Amino acid sequence: MSTHIIKDDKLSIPLYHGTTSLFIKSINEYGLGGKDPLKSYNALNLLQSLWCKAENQLANDSFWLSIRERFQTIVEQNQFKGVLNQQHGETYLTYNPMIAVKYAVDCLHGGEFLTNLRGLIQLLISKNVEGVREEVNAHPLRQVLDQYYDPYVLKIESLDINDLETETGLAMDVQIAKISHYMSNAIISPLSFKLKSVVKPQDIEIKKIGKWQTVEQQLALKILNTKYSRYVEKLG
Repeated sequence: MSTHIIKDDKLSIPLYHGTTSLFIKSINEYGLGGKDPLKSYNALNLLQSLWCKAENQLANDSFWLSIRERFQTIVEQNQFKGVLNQQHGETYLTYNPMIAVKYAVDCLHGGEFLTNLRGLIQLLISKNVEGVREEVNAHPLRQVLDQYYDPYVLKIESLDINDLETETGLAMDVQIAKISHYMSNAIISPLSFKLKSVVKPQDIEIKKIGKWQTVEQQLALKILNTKYSRYVEKLG
């Protein structure tokens, strides 16, 4: 295994996690990976129910057929084109702060799962799929989807390599060697790690990198097409 970024089985580089204020209270209390607030909302059950409605009512819709595979992998909690970070309740970390910032900014509700769920709801409503509005309005997750959340990036130092898995199933020594090469050559790569343990609150550096003005307005970060790199600087 490459020793460039590993020392005594610990990463000598920090890892980052992009999230939003929706999850910060839980992270401060239980740590990263300690508790998933969305489980209390039965978020996956809602997605699965909406998926069934789409399958039943949009079987001949060309647009739905073009994207259904992606949603199917989320519903079944499988990989999508070799990527696992659609999985509900799992935590992923990147060595590249730029990628963490991108997730924090682009995933308005704090993660790809909720972003995809919101997108599916909007699609089904636009296609006049029966029963969607009623089910969503009655679901406890509605209050979460009605709001937008400020973006945060978490920074974690000296993680034990045994507390991590590769996101795609790539051998750990291969991924470490690739990341070492990418960092040495200033190459941005989406290679990420899946967290297998809980990172204690005191071991996490939490930084807020932007703020929503109102639900109706665009995220302040993105006004005038501001580049993500400006906000990486805030991470120090």
